[in-house]
Amino acid sequence: MRDPERIDRVLNSIREAWIETPDWRLGQLLVNAIKPSEPCPEIFYIEDSKLERLVTRLNITTGNQMQTPSQKHEWVRQYIWDDGLGPIWPIVDNEKTEFATALMIYWRMEGPWFKGSLSDDAKRLHDTVAERLLGGFYSNRNLQYFPIEDNQLSKTQVYKLRKSGLPSELFEPDYPVSGE
Repeated sequence: MRDPERIDRVLNSIREAWIETPDWRLGQLLVNAIKPSEPCPEIFYIEDSKLERLVTRLNITTGNQMQTPSQKHEWVRQYIWDDGLGPIWPIVDNEKTEFATALMIYWRMEGPWFKGSLSDDAKRLHDTVAERLLGGFYSNRNLQYFPIEDNQLSKTQVYKLRKSGLPSELFEPDYPVSGE
């Protein structure tokens, strides 16, 4: 096994070099440091924001690999939905997933305002998570997610959701009081 201590040393070296050349992208810094025998335009020209997304995806290829419910919940919170729905399915299909995490997925997919015209897979995922939320599939309630606050819903929006007949569990969930 490689020395895990090297990670901090390498990152500190990169940090020091990058501070000296702050206008360079990370890819430029690495190509100039390594000086590969073949050109690497895909590394040299990659924007840092895209590289950050790719590294995040590399670090956590699926939310299902998270060790704790809190880690999985946080992963869903930070997930970049443009990266596709594939990594979300294992979470939705796992009955050990926290109710709050599944509810966040429902709302990140536009909740009650979802338009099924996007894709068949998106519609199937949205419908599956909604059905399972209401059907008791996700029985763990150790974490909390509050759609009204997270989505900054106005009183009028909440009133309209109530009036529409949307089950309150999808926008005003009940969670056990700590210590129960």
